[in-house]
Amino acid sequence: MGSMQEGMDQLEHLSGSVSSYAFRYEEIPLSLTVTIGAACYEKNDTVENWVNRADRKLYEGKSSGKNKLVA
Repeated sequence: MGSMQEGMDQLEHLSGSVSSYAFRYEEIPLSLTVTIGAACYEKNDTVENWVNRADRKLYEGKSSGKNKLVA
């Protein structure tokens, strides 16, 4: 299994790929960014608890400026 840092590196790469991609809609260029909330699975976690922790991180990122990764 990968480390938290490896996961963060992959998510940073994903975020960079989205923000650097030349999206267009009907010839109109669009700039897109993503905010990502991440959480490590902990022993004996339920999926609900795991997702809730990541969700809280997502909203923490959105409320503090967007276009970031929070774990």
